[in-house]
Amino acid sequence: MDIFVDILLPKRNDKLFELEEQYHMWGDEKFPCAPREFKWKNSLSFVMEDIHPPYERIIPDYISIDNYYIYSLNDDVIYEWEANINMKSKCNNMFKKFILDYLPKMESWGLAISFDEDIIDGIDDFLLINNENELVLNIENSIRWDNARGFIGYKMDYDIGCTISGRT
Repeated sequence: MDIFVDILLPKRNDKLFELEEQYHMWGDEKFPCAPREFKWKNSLSFVMEDIHPPYERIIPDYISIDNYYIYSLNDDVIYEWEANINMKSKCNNMFKKFILDYLPKMESWGLAISFDEDIIDGIDDFLLINNENELVLNIENSIRWDNARGFIGYKMDYDIGCTISGRT
């Protein structure tokens, strides 16, 4: 089963420095990769494409997608996690660690998971997520072989003045 994951992180955020951009070296000069590549903890790999899936079709209007960078997981760790979940093995997965260690530092974030190369077509649900542990549970349910369902999970800081279903 193919699994595609995008992480949406706020553009105006000083915590992005933990994602280290990768460069090609040519002599003493360094050049950015195309598409841009990033690593977390010198291990977990992401790419930032110039053209993004049309998430506006699924994400509610009160979330401005233009305020986010979209990083696509460019690593096999999601398949390791999938195998561990489905074989009921212990899971010390680097992507899970990223979610539990890095995302709590963000005031808001989004995660899209799909099983279709045209990622937007493989998404069934938009979920407001309360915390990173809830996101992990949703991912684990999503990557079960008997339940493969794509979703967008989104956590936002409610102190930013948005009203969502009566919450402020």
